[in-house]
Amino acid sequence: MERLNVRTLLLELTRQCNLECAHCFRGDSENKYMKEEIIEKVFSNIARINTLLLTGGEPLLAVNQIKTITDILKQDKMNIRELIIVTNGTILTDELINMFFIINEKTNFEIRISTDKFHLLELKKKNLEIVKEKNVSFLKQYFSVNEELPNDKVYIIDRLGRALNLTKDDINYINSIGDKTIKYILGNNKTIENFRNDFPLPKLIEDNVVDGSLNIDVYG
Repeated sequence: MERLNVRTLLLELTRQCNLECAHCFRGDSENKYMKEEIIEKVFSNIARINTLLLTGGEPLLAVNQIKTITDILKQDKMNIRELIIVTNGTILTDELINMFFIINEKTNFEIRISTDKFHLLELKKKNLEIVKEKNVSFLKQYFSVNEELPNDKVYIIDRLGRALNLTKDDINYINSIGDKTIKYILGNNKTIENFRNDFPLPKLIEDNVVDGSLNIDVYG
C-alpha cells in the first residue's frame, strides 16, 4: 500500500492528567494511554506529516508513547515538518529532556504551554506554580516554547466537538443572535462526552477513540 502524506496528525497520547482544571472538556482524568502498537501501525503507513500534534490529558505523562515516537524519528523512515507538544508545564524529567533533544534534531519542535486563568488557578491550588516556572525557564533555554496568555477568553465547544476560545464580546454577540449550535462548557459544566449525544464527533475521530483520540487529515 502506498504510504500517506498527512497535513495534520493529532495523537491524544493519554487521558491521564495531574491537574483538574475547571474548564477541561475531557472530563475527569482517566488511566488510559494510547497503545504503542497503534502508534507504530499508524506511522508505518505514513511517508510525510506536515504537523504532528501530541496532546492529552497531560501528554508528558505518556513517556512510553513519546519514546515510541522518538525511536521512530531516529530511524528516519518518514519526514515530519513540525512536532508540537501541548503540556501544562508541570512535568519534566531527564528522560523527557533527552527525548526532546533528539526530537529537536529531527524536526521543527515546539512546546506549547497551557496558560490561562483556569490552569493558573489549578497550579495555585496544587502548589505547582514554582515547579512550572522552573520547568518553562529551563525549556526556553534549549527549545521553542510558546507560552501565550489569552486575554479575557473563555472556552466553548461547537457542534463538531472542537474546543474554541471566544472573547466576552463574541459570546454576547452569539447570545444576541440566539445561535443554538454552540454549547458553553462553563455554563452547564458538561464534558465532551455529554455533548456527543446531541452533536456527534466526525466518524473518523469516533472510530478511533479507544485508547486515545486519533485524528488524521490526509491530503495524498
